[in-house]
Amino acid sequence: MVSIEIEAFTRVEGNGGAEIIIENGEVKDVKVKIFEGPRFFELLTLGRHYWDVPDLEARICAICYLSHSVASVLGIERAFGVEVPEEIMLLRELGLLGELIESHALHLYLLVAPDLFGYADAIRMASKHGEIVKEGLTIKAFGNYIREVIGGREIHGINVKPGGFGRYPTIEELERMEMQSEALLKLARRAVGIFANQEYLGAKAEHYVAVNGYLYGDELIADDGEHFDYFKCIEEKTLPYSFAKQSRYKGEVFMVGALPRVILKYEMLTPNGKASLRGI
Repeated sequence: MVSIEIEAFTRVEGNGGAEIIIENGEVKDVKVKIFEGPRFFELLTLGRHYWDVPDLEARICAICYLSHSVASVLGIERAFGVEVPEEIMLLRELGLLGELIESHALHLYLLVAPDLFGYADAIRMASKHGEIVKEGLTIKAFGNYIREVIGGREIHGINVKPGGFGRYPTIEELERMEMQSEALLKLARRAVGIFANQEYLGAKAEHYVAVNGYLYGDELIADDGEHFDYFKCIEEKTLPYSFAKQSRYKGEVFMVGALPRVILKYEMLTPNGKASLRGI
């Protein structure tokens, strides 16, 4: 029996490691260990004024703070029976799209690309493929600009509030976003060509699961056609070797994230998105 211990994952957004057990040349067991412990954000909000809660939840993560802030205000508004105008919802979605742009650019160009091109990191990769790294940073900066305008800051923003925003974007800021998005479409199409044409081992799972909505919603959908509430079909259990829970869909491993969203919600893609996917 051979035991391989990976003390720390690199190029991931988080902290973790793994232990792999091999017997007779076959992998018998894999334990993924997440080191970041619980921070009890639910308890931090107890007794606080509801107006302060989104700012607290924004501290859960610097990269995806808008998701936590928006989820927080949606919960607060539901509790009070408040329905906000469509313009508010559209601005929130704009902020979440900016967050996706920034996060995916970071992941693809700074964490994935060095492996695909055979470099230890993006800095070394820039010595031969500087244009690709520069394009990635340009896309990432655009996502951060959207987050800054909508969320108030690039990280840990405090602008998303119950019922609306602390500050609303100006016409000039929205026009600048529109102009930049049109200019960056060329880089986005090039990104599809760069990463979709690479040969590498993709992640596999028994099932794909995504939210049944454009960016958020109460219902989940799976690749077997099931529409369900999270607690109806998702089973969670604690692990003795990790702070993260292990989750299963109907007893099997499932994947969430960008790939399941594209597979399960193809009809929600923009015409550009559909054309890019058909061209892969």
